[in-house]
Amino acid sequence: MTIALSWNRLISLLADRHEVIAVELQGHGRTADIDRDVTPANNAADVTALLAHLGIANAAVIGHSTGAALALEMAINDQAKVSKCVALSGSVKAEAAIPEFADMDALMASGRIPTAEEMAAMQQDYQRLSPTPDHWEAFHQKIATADDGSGWTDEQLAGIKCPVLVVLGDLDFVQLGHLTQIQQLIPGSEVGVLPGTTHTQVPTRTDLLAPILMAFL
Repeated sequence: MTIALSWNRLISLLADRHEVIAVELQGHGRTADIDRDVTPANNAADVTALLAHLGIANAAVIGHSTGAALALEMAINDQAKVSKCVALSGSVKAEAAIPEFADMDALMASGRIPTAEEMAAMQQDYQRLSPTPDHWEAFHQKIATADDGSGWTDEQLAGIKCPVLVVLGDLDFVQLGHLTQIQQLIPGSEVGVLPGTTHTQVPTRTDLLAPILMAFL
């Protein structure tokens, strides 16, 4: 939920070839939460405003989880701003979620949820960096139920013009079979699976992820 926890290692590798701008979205890291729903459209509006402020006409947009929905939202509705779209742990349909979400006991036993150590690190970073350090529990619940963007129509997805890459962990919160659906819905899209990788770990598995991104970007 912060640049340091999720992105530092990947940024250092990508920065050898690309200019990298790292963004902490609403409620993440140093960016305060506000009285506004966390949605792909709202997050995309923030990133679009940032690009305009920096004078950047378009960029490859990479996001994880909520950020994946943001990247897809921009590829659909702000096409001129997006040269390439990378959605890590992304999905485009509500039914793509793993069935364990309907059974908390099954989810807890699935090996997919963040470890106690990962949760502690997220909370510690939030409390260290956030303008509202006492807001952790409320924001954690807010982000857990955030809009994942699954309301996009097939026509919207088919209309994406830029190259799209979707990468899941094999222990992600999205069913792996959804990748086939994504390739059917988004023409020319590419997909990948990181073995031995949970949802939380996807952006940090630079040993597996970095070569995929280098080839795509």
